[in-house]
Amino acid sequence: ASPPPGDWPASALTPLYPPAASPEDAVSAPLFEADRVTRRYREVPVVDEVSLTVAAGEIVALLGPNGAGKTTLIRMAATLARPSSGRLRYRGVELKHAVPAARGWIGFASHQSLLYPELTVRENLRFHRRLHGARTDIGALLETHGLAAVADVPARHLSRGTAQRATLARALLHEPDLLLLDEPFAGLDGAAQERLAGMVRAARERGAAVLFATHDVGRAVALADRALVLQRGRVVLDDPAADPEAVRRTYDAAAAGRDARAAGRDAAAEGRDAQIAGRNNQAAGRSNQAAGRNTQIAGRNNQAAGRKKRSAS
Repeated sequence: ASPPPGDWPASALTPLYPPAASPEDAVSAPLFEADRVTRRYREVPVVDEVSLTVAAGEIVALLGPNGAGKTTLIRMAATLARPSSGRLRYRGVELKHAVPAARGWIGFASHQSLLYPELTVRENLRFHRRLHGARTDIGALLETHGLAAVADVPARHLSRGTAQRATLARALLHEPDLLLLDEPFAGLDGAAQERLAGMVRAARERGAAVLFATHDVGRAVALADRALVLQRGRVVLDDPAADPEAVRRTYDAAAAGRDARAAGRDAAAEGRDAQIAGRNNQAAGRSNQAAGRNTQIAGRNNQAAGRKKRSAS
């Protein structure tokens, strides 16, 4: 059921806070850590023993072709999917022990808006502000994200790009410690992309950890402090300098590998089709031979019938 519109009363929701960690853990541990994380679907690993860290005040870009495991990894970090094995930690605290609290200090935006479709943009933002116990000025937030003109439009009527801007506003309104973005620049015009890049840098400046997935190598190396490239669920590059040439070469190799596998599958399918066609041709040949034999038998039968007829006469 959709939540009621407007500014919710204090008793309606309990604000969410991060779990307590010892001072030693808070100082020594990275803000976010994935330790040999694997996620399988029907026994097939989509993310395969991935290890990575994101420090406070660091932006990490996650690159890879379609099917490399970027979205699955982001969703696990956002507590929306469970690892099949391995550990995810926030400041040394394992996420599986703190899922309800985790959503109070994670900001997440993906292809799905996660907005309530019947609520207006303003009502959605007010709801999430109350959920997180934030004090964000909703009017200022709408202006910042270019949403003032559609503030009172139900989310279901928003265009793709406008819904994306509203999704990002929702993800950022409580100033999360960990910002997780899956293809955040998709669907945005140039001005909105630059505005988002500025917001991501601002999140880094205030000490947040940012992990974002993208296909845009140029955007990744321009914005990120570090770039990771995934191929078939595994990290094949972790470049702390986000060197454009190294990232581009590795990304292109991963994409080429995916294309080669697709070409191999197509070739195998064509081979199977050729085999099937060959078998069908053989079957047709056998049918033609059988038809020829039947014709010969019919001819002999007709000859025998003719002889009998002549004998009888």
